[in-house]
Amino acid sequence: LATLQRLLADPALRSAALQTVAVALLACIAASLVAVPLAVLASRGSAPVRWLIGVLGMLPLIMPAFLTAALARHLHQVWDLQPLGDAFAAFKLPDGDLVVLIVVFALHYFPVILFCVAASLARIDRTLEETARNLGATTPTVWWRVVLPLAGPGYLMGVVLVLLRIIEDAATPLVLGVDRMLAPQLLLRLAETGPFDAPLRAGALVLLLLSALLTAMAWSALQQRPGDDRDMTIAPARWRSVPAGALLPAVPLVLLASLALLPLAGLTLLALGGGSAATLSPADLAITESIAHLRAQQPGLPANLLYLGAAGALTLLGGWAFGAAGAARGPLPAATRCTAQAMLAVPGVVLAMGYLLLAERLGQPLSDASPAWVALAVLVAIKQLPWAQRLLAGPLQGLRRELAAARSLGAGAAARLLYIGLPALAGLLAATFLLGAMAGLVELS
Repeated sequence: LATLQRLLADPALRSAALQTVAVALLACIAASLVAVPLAVLASRGSAPVRWLIGVLGMLPLIMPAFLTAALARHLHQVWDLQPLGDAFAAFKLPDGDLVVLIVVFALHYFPVILFCVAASLARIDRTLEETARNLGATTPTVWWRVVLPLAGPGYLMGVVLVLLRIIEDAATPLVLGVDRMLAPQLLLRLAETGPFDAPLRAGALVLLLLSALLTAMAWSALQQRPGDDRDMTIAPARWRSVPAGALLPAVPLVLLASLALLPLAGLTLLALGGGSAATLSPADLAITESIAHLRAQQPGLPANLLYLGAAGALTLLGGWAFGAAGAARGPLPAATRCTAQAMLAVPGVVLAMGYLLLAERLGQPLSDASPAWVALAVLVAIKQLPWAQRLLAGPLQGLRRELAAARSLGAGAAARLLYIGLPALAGLLAATFLLGAMAGLVELS
């Protein structure tokens, strides 16, 4: 505590920590204003409504946040948004770049809160609400006393996951020129001084403690226990028809969520545009020049594909090992699950600094290309370990019961693997592999 007090006495470090927390909280508030009402519509609406909101929720996750920030900065330069900056100054809000950063984070990460809240609402048995109404509770009372408390852990989980992703993101703020947050400062100072700089390690410690505090606050919501998804008989509440009171805010919310389409369309037009791409008009497309740019990048594609394949394979192996070990009951599986979830508390920049320090102290600096690529693939796999473990733990537990039943009926090991194991897990194994490969593609920090 005394060391932490000395660290926070540094004005620059304290200011960076406060700005990091402020940006993360404001982005979470903005994301919640969009995500929570959409989650209610997704969980209670008809199948087409759920499909539409699911698509709107998946689209922002396709493009990395730093690419959205780069497009926003390009638009800021192309279109004169100075009056908007003057309006921010008049109302004493943060400067324009910070506001754009908050909007980018909110539009990119609101699906995390949306899916977490929608999943929690879908797990609430409608008989609980019907019982409350039969006992005389009004609709607002049912939502306040029954629905919201049961959906609270899911919302807390989504908010904490978004906060953890924002505070460790060094690339997106730097793209927008915001370098007064913890992660961007760590990355810039690491490039200047190397991993043995004392202020650099102090900032890394503060970032690590901040992430650990957030993870500890939502530990019970983040922890996945065996049997959590076993009960599939829950009948979620559905609206027979969308209430008139829900239609009024639904239209602007869906339009706001549709803004996630704009970065994808804008990036496509910029990639196909010629010269400086000063406009986003389809009339300026230059397909031939874009193809030439793609051909110029072909020599580096094999190395990148090999790295992405290694990151995906390591993520799959780690997720399988931790998922299989944590699917049972007992102290050792519980410790395995806790270890996997604790990795959420380690920011990627801090983890990379730890590897750099370890390699320097062992006399094996990561200056050669091959060890650096291998270390990068390992770091990506470690960062994705909690998600891979959560993807595979429940299905592996169910598969274990099915294989035991098939063995009792006399099926051989090869038949169990061919007719039960592979068909049951093929999709999840492919999804886990793609999880690691995509993380290697977008984890710029």
